[in-house]
Amino acid sequence: MTAKILLRLFLYSGLLLAVFSVIFFLMYTRPRRYVSPFTPADLGLSYETVEIKSFDGALLAGWFIPHKSSKKAVLALHGYPMDKGNILSMTAFLSADYNVLLTDHRAMGGSGGRLTSGGALEARDAEAAAAWLAGRGMEKIGLFGFSMGGNTALLADHPLVAARVCDSPYYSLRAMLDIIFAGLGPLRRPLIWTMSVWYRLAFGAGLSAADARHAAGPGADPLLLIHGSSDRTIPPSHSEELKKAFPHAGLWIVPGADHGQASGAAGGEYEKRVAGFFRANL
Repeated sequence: MTAKILLRLFLYSGLLLAVFSVIFFLMYTRPRRYVSPFTPADLGLSYETVEIKSFDGALLAGWFIPHKSSKKAVLALHGYPMDKGNILSMTAFLSADYNVLLTDHRAMGGSGGRLTSGGALEARDAEAAAAWLAGRGMEKIGLFGFSMGGNTALLADHPLVAARVCDSPYYSLRAMLDIIFAGLGPLRRPLIWTMSVWYRLAFGAGLSAADARHAAGPGADPLLLIHGSSDRTIPPSHSEELKKAFPHAGLWIVPGADHGQASGAAGGEYEKRVAGFFRANL
């Protein structure tokens, strides 16, 4: 009798874990869409609304801000679960020297796609966007990524990409899940393991596919990592871990800045450093 009770308890616990893990998986891979109520025109910038087909046919919504004479471009990648407008104000200054393309990640903003993968598929989307820029005559491309966009910028690889700036990136999706579910105590690891099963079934690869430490592109490209010292969403230890993986990278820790606040906290120094980095490497 005791053995039957233990078996039922084990089976019921496993079933509950599977159900909750599916709920959490869908909750995070199908975020509520946010669409910014403004455009580059509100900042006095001329732009084109564009649609870019990715590797699997998903259509990516974008804003292309052309430069009159430059053949260089910066592809700007936003964070989870927002849209391209969320980083417009922090990247608009780049339009003074470069063509700028901002795109919505798949399953976010105005882009197609049903699920977000936390960086793995988004990197291939970024590669499609880089190919689109090449088709517009660009000769060199810089990647700027914030938060999940920073992870994506590290994972993306394209021959024209010559430099990367990553503001508040995470080094791996599994590490982020550890942070998100830290309050669950001993249930955290079984939940993450089960979610990783759904991830593999949905995307054809494990969570390691979104581990930026093993990306090939940044191994040779100039890389600038920026992180707020008081980031409570993605701790600065993530950029420090990436610095270990890519020793040639520059690392700037902005004192007192929380997640998404580095550009505001640093003021003009932020634009000066980012613009100077791209100017030296594009």
